[in-house]
Amino acid sequence: MFNVGDLLVDAYTKEAGVLVRRYDILHEDLTYSGSVEHWAWQIWWTGGSPQTYYTNIEDYTESGLKQLVESGMFVLHKQ
Repeated sequence: MFNVGDLLVDAYTKEAGVLVRRYDILHEDLTYSGSVEHWAWQIWWTGGSPQTYYTNIEDYTESGLKQLVESGMFVLHKQ
């Protein structure tokens, strides 16, 4: 559903975010050796007021992003 370079627009704040990296949350931890994968995306937000205080980069689980797009809270623009 998502690809690096896709654009998300927050329907409320009108901020735009670019998907920059997909990664497996569990395998970022070098001590985890299981086979279950839980995907997440790093998003680089631009606009007036970034969502986080220290950086414009935020992480969302892939399932959470799907729900936000399906609910209309985020609008997905494919690259």
